Amino acid sequence: MLNINKDDDLELYTDHIKSLEYLRSIKKEVFDFPENVTNFHVYSEIKSDKELMVIKSYLATQDLEHTKLILWSDYDVTDNPLLEPYKKYIDMRVYDRVKEAEWTILEWCDRWLSANDFHHWMDSWILRFVVPFKHGGAWIDMDTILLNDFKPILDQEWAYVWGQNLDFENFWPIAAIMNIHKWSEHAKICLEEILKTEVEPMTTCLDKDLLAKVYKRRKFTIFPAAFFDTEWSISHDDNEKNISQMIWEQCFSKPVKDDKWLFLDAFAWHWHNSSNKYKEIVHWSKFHKLQLHINKKLKERWIVDPDFDIEKHEMEFMTQSKQNTYSTLNKLKKFYHFYFRPKFIWKKLREVKDLNELKWHISYMFRFVNNVFKK
Repeated sequence: MLNINKDDDLELYTDHIKSLEYLRSIKKEVFDFPENVTNFHVYSEIKSDKELMVIKSYLATQDLEHTKLILWSDYDVTDNPLLEPYKKYIDMRVYDRVKEAEWTILEWCDRWLSANDFHHWMDSWILRFVVPFKHGGAWIDMDTILLNDFKPILDQEWAYVWGQNLDFENFWPIAAIMNIHKWSEHAKICLEEILKTEVEPMTTCLDKDLLAKVYKRRKFTIFPAAFFDTEWSISHDDNEKNISQMIWEQCFSKPVKDDKWLFLDAFAWHWHNSSNKYKEIVHWSKFHKLQLHINKKLKERWIVDPDFDIEKHEMEFMTQSKQNTYSTLNKLKKFYHFYFRPKFIWKKLREVKDLNELKWHISYMFRFVNNVFKK
């Protein structure tokens, strides 16, 4: 385990350079894997090349004998073309929060088992604590690229700090990437705190807020942000404000000026989908360079055949996906203009002669929407 804390190792939490130097000095061969296989849990339907990176980076960096990747999704994704080259390495499961909550203290907690919101956060928050409690393992947010073997930190329970705020007991451990042992006291306390928490959709009530309550009851390891989100650590460092904006721009929108900004000594990079989901990946930006870096590792490990064109495979999928999206949007646009312009609606309602005609319009609307989204 990595036995560090904010009291004895303060500079690791406030200086990203010191953090990365520390990680570079770790000799992984002196660590042992846990006795049982460690699960890595990811929740996504993998709908883009960005989301696929969490799968590819796991396969490129982790020990596949001592760890297992479990991909949770809201529906069956076994036929997803993006996943085709990697299917044999993934345990794909459809997430049923009611079923997963069975035999836990949340089993009869309807307010949480039925909680939902526009951003899908409630599903994710419940899953990231219930699943590790029942199955154990590392939780990895979909918007994460793994950069190094987690072997040195799999035998301990941990999360990481949000930025450089060290008030762990009040607000700041983050649940984006963490490790929880099966049926452990730590895992149990997490569920107990969920049970005491009010449902607040589209908030961090089961993220930083929850882990702060857990930490207050029982201390656990909180790693520096630079271990998993180096840019975020830099952006909270008053001494690094002059380079923070430049580094963020290089993540997606501009070419990386120096490869040191890839921060390859970190365990991972949390790239923040909520802010960057729709950004184009510019050639030689950090994301693009990491794609090339991970693709090379996949071929070196024979996860895919060295002659397999990974870039072409993903580009074909994304091109087809965009075409399908445009087609759907055009259909919805037509549908909107036909039914949802206020003046038109009023005109149509006045023209309806009987109940059967009204039923036809309603039926048509439902059939149209069903055809658009039936896939």
